[in-house]
Amino acid sequence: MPPAITLSPNSLRNHYPDTWTGGPYSYEGHTADLAALIHALNLGPVHLVGHSYGGTMAVMVAKDHPELVRNLVLAEPGVPSWVSNVEEAKLPLAEVNKVAKVVREHTQKGELDEAVISFMDLINQAGGGFRGLPAAFQTAMLQNSTTLKASFVSPPPTFTCDDASKVGTPTLVVEGELTLKIRRLIDDEVVRCMPHVERVLIPRAAHPLEMVNPKDFNAAVLQFLAKQ
Repeated sequence: MPPAITLSPNSLRNHYPDTWTGGPYSYEGHTADLAALIHALNLGPVHLVGHSYGGTMAVMVAKDHPELVRNLVLAEPGVPSWVSNVEEAKLPLAEVNKVAKVVREHTQKGELDEAVISFMDLINQAGGGFRGLPAAFQTAMLQNSTTLKASFVSPPPTFTCDDASKVGTPTLVVEGELTLKIRRLIDDEVVRCMPHVERVLIPRAAHPLEMVNPKDFNAAVLQFLAKQ
């Protein structure tokens, strides 16, 4: 079986144990790092698994470097541009933007732990917020509090349905049963736009689905990869 690369909160440049100090921080930079790593280690084509920010990176690598990716697993990728013209997404996006404003205010005041907690209270809303997450994941998010500030400085990439349609890699879209509506709408567009895609629902999990229900998440991913 080809090697698998999984993108986690602590696997990127400027993430813990590194510290972001105000230098370059972008999807494009992290995506270039990932492609360079696969090239440098001569691993490709790989099974590429990405969650949220990592899911966005994964699909960008699959589009720009198809020779490096054999199979793609996207766990609720964060690509808001996919739903920018979806009428049903306007209200959920507005609600997310309200929380984003609060998070941004915390980061501007240097209240980084408070920013992380506010952000995770939103994305794990149905799962008990920040305090409802596994302790190890809480720790990882707090360790990466400086990168939350950085992610609000760096705008998300514009990745269109046309871009997605060019990704010919077999893809699994993984979604939490309790996830936010905006996440589900983004997944809808991923499934609509990409040519070779399957979708699976992870029970009893919101956005941090691989942390909240790792057993079912791992089973779904391994089943998909076994078929390939």
